Amino acid sequence: MCPDAANRDVMYVSPPTISIVTPSFNQAQYLEECIESVLGQGYPNLEYIIMDGGSTDGSVEIIKKYEKHLTYWQSQPDGGQYRAITEGFRHTSGEIMAWLNSDDKYHPLAFTKVASVFMNYPDVHWLTGRASTWDQTGHLSGITAKPPIFSRTKFFAGNFDKPQHIQQESTFWRRSLWETAGGCLAPDARLAGDLELWLRFFRHVQLHTVDTLLGGYRFHGNQRGVTLADQYYQESLTFLAQEKKSLELGQSTSYFPAIPKVLSVEKQELAALPGSHAHPNHVRCWAEYTEDLLLCTNNMIAERRYGLAPFWLHEIELFCLLKPRAACLLRPALEALEQGWKQLESICNKADAYEQSGRADTAATLYRDGHELDPGYAPAAAGLLRCLQQCGNSREALGLLPSILSLHAHDGDVIDAAVTILSGYGAREQALGVCQEFLSVNPHDERIHKLTVEISCGENGNEKNACT
Repeated sequence: MCPDAANRDVMYVSPPTISIVTPSFNQAQYLEECIESVLGQGYPNLEYIIMDGGSTDGSVEIIKKYEKHLTYWQSQPDGGQYRAITEGFRHTSGEIMAWLNSDDKYHPLAFTKVASVFMNYPDVHWLTGRASTWDQTGHLSGITAKPPIFSRTKFFAGNFDKPQHIQQESTFWRRSLWETAGGCLAPDARLAGDLELWLRFFRHVQLHTVDTLLGGYRFHGNQRGVTLADQYYQESLTFLAQEKKSLELGQSTSYFPAIPKVLSVEKQELAALPGSHAHPNHVRCWAEYTEDLLLCTNNMIAERRYGLAPFWLHEIELFCLLKPRAACLLRPALEALEQGWKQLESICNKADAYEQSGRADTAATLYRDGHELDPGYAPAAAGLLRCLQQCGNSREALGLLPSILSLHAHDGDVIDAAVTILSGYGAREQALGVCQEFLSVNPHDERIHKLTVEISCGENGNEKNACT
């Protein structure tokens, strides 16, 4: 079930303790930034454990610099990353848990955001944020275009990596779920221990997406997730097959008919919590974070991604709780991004009004303007396809389909319009293909499921009866 807003008055007396484990082995080049991103949160109720596998590259000296802030640490052979994480969690007692690999980092405010969600939504047992990445030097380098949505159904269909994996760096859970799911990571896991844990979590509760930045994965080229990506995928398939077999043998599990709604973090809720007034400019791992945000904003403008503006403006507003002066540096770029968004929103609102009144020709012209302003904005692309079809300009609509589907293969309104256009040309196989691609990411969408059935059944009565 989705969290009920009526339950949001259930609050903890104090913010929950968050327990973080960092496994590390010979990653001194990145370790200090990782540690700073944890301790620099300014979150008071924190347990931080570092499990070093016996590094010889100066990592131990880095850990000792922060020893007084750590709940526990060790440096010795530990049997591998996932065994080390499990052992690390045995030294913790916090209600909220997560691990962060030593070459990755959290965003400012991550722990306060997580605490806010868990405090205000007692039905949330694990969560993940909008995925992001850091480059090799630790600068913010990428943010996903849409918040991720995951479900057990999607995993069991083998689509656990579409359009992306659950980002472990942005995922947190309650200790009660950890204990219910076995209280450990798979000791035999070599690469995909995170996915194996998610499969066990999915037996009991849904994963909630929070549309905010929490953690990020650092791309530096030498991590196992990159160099051993194929092996990770194959191990994931093995764990998935084992999970399916365990369920066939009678493993109890819950059934969730729909995915939960995407949650958000509100400024007023955050401002009342400890950790919301730290000073990220004093933490070296975020020394240029404001500049990173500015660069991202300018990139959005240059790439005409105005549809990201509502999310991004809200995220900057939250960050300015920590660093109010950042607003001055960011204001000109944010105003330009907001102006582009307002223009896009105005165009599409007018187009929608004309479409609803039957003026598909005028609506198509406006939607085309919106699509040209931001090709990545799905409502404009879908509206353009619909109205071109209604106006009899199906050839133009068909010509636009490849470029639009390359950007919006997982948007329901675009797929609905694409199916209408393709069906008009008798391209049933292609229409079925775009529906199946959409459902690989959104398996709970009843509208597209219905379209798939209609396409499969065909147009004549005999085929429909056969399907029935």
